[in-house]
Amino acid sequence: MTIRGDLLLLHRERVDAQLERLFELSGGEVTGPAGCGKSSAVRAWASSTRLAEVTWLSIQQRHRDSKVLAADLFDALLPADGQELDPDDSDAAGSMSVLAGSVEHAGRRVVLVIDDVHELDDAPSLDVVRSLTAVESEALRVVLVGRWIPAAGFDEQRRRGLLAICSATDLRLSPRETAAIVCAAAGREVSDQDVDVVHQQTDGWALGAAVSGLALRDSTISMSSTQVAHDGSFDEILGHQVFDSIEPDIRQFLLDTCV
Repeated sequence: MTIRGDLLLLHRERVDAQLERLFELSGGEVTGPAGCGKSSAVRAWASSTRLAEVTWLSIQQRHRDSKVLAADLFDALLPADGQELDPDDSDAAGSMSVLAGSVEHAGRRVVLVIDDVHELDDAPSLDVVRSLTAVESEALRVVLVGRWIPAAGFDEQRRRGLLAICSATDLRLSPRETAAIVCAAAGREVSDQDVDVVHQQTDGWALGAAVSGLALRDSTISMSSTQVAHDGSFDEILGHQVFDSIEPDIRQFLLDTCV
């Protein structure tokens, strides 16, 4: 099952408040488990902020290669009709400094969101990210988004309280936010009683609220219905989000040892 991204595209007051402080600080980190709405919350903020331009790079497996990551960072930050620059493959720190300088020289103010940064765990290309987060620039801020933050720099800034940090606690839905997602997914108004049940059962988990809403598209059923309990959507989502993402050898071990 694929959950439409716009179902989770909801402004979170706590996240918005933190990210609006980015240029008072040195950067930002947004972390939380799968399905908590990390990326959607940042995208919602980006859609309305007047703080700066916001550009986005979603990490993929190919970005574990330093050359590929550096090239895509240049593409993300440099306008297509601007000065042509290429990263120096032998000098990550120098390349990232040049990149940030180019943004500042052009009179721009930019927030770069690096999404799914956990995919770079133990990758050689983390040196590129560390070089970028180490750059001091008045014009550029980097926000790292992931299930966890690998060794990508920001250690000193974090220690000194100079990061806008949003955790799983900040991403947990309020009852009002749960209601908004459930009704959007259901495509109709859902009773307060059903919304309360969803909120209690999902504990503010955004993806859980969306899947519950999809199960409630049929207006003849409620959250107490066995049709919802046996909908199968949760199994499908958890299989994709959790089971399919486990390394094959570890997945086989879990299968072999499960009861």
